[in-house]
Amino acid sequence: MTIQNAREQALSLLERLRDREHQLPVPTGLSALDDILAGGLRSGQLMTCGGQPGAGKTSFGLQTSLAFGRRGVPAVYLTAEMTADDLLAKVVASEIARPAAAILDGDPHALADAFEVLDRLPLRMLYFERAPRGSDGFIPGTRRLVADVSDRHGLPPFLVFDYLQKLDAGHAGRRTMSA
Repeated sequence: MTIQNAREQALSLLERLRDREHQLPVPTGLSALDDILAGGLRSGQLMTCGGQPGAGKTSFGLQTSLAFGRRGVPAVYLTAEMTADDLLAKVVASEIARPAAAILDGDPHALADAFEVLDRLPLRMLYFERAPRGSDGFIPGTRRLVADVSDRHGLPPFLVFDYLQKLDAGHAGRRTMSA
């Protein structure tokens, strides 16, 4: 055991706290949930969200991704079903209180409103990707994507898997996946 004076202890404490900054809770935007989670989600936590079709799971994942992006934490949203265009339309639509279909259908009023909010959105921190597939598999492809985003931003991203049941582990016949 090394003995430290109070100044050394204080410096050590402050450095540990500074290095832990990205582990502070990030509010989800749902105050009741944030209360249950003691302020929001933290780096390294795993949370699953389930529900009936149309219950809002995708919207929750997108809104939470936005919350992380607004706090300077990159977010990767992997989907097995939707396109990046669909997800972006949902994000922008939520900001302008219009249906995503209005944007995708080219409604001129919705598009005008969408252009006005683009600079308020943390789009440089968000990555919408189709889930990696093929012989390489979902897990190795996801690891590479997370590593690339981590290298680009200097910290690990918030990661959303949309429709986990449809994600391909890339190993035919195997029933287990490891991360």
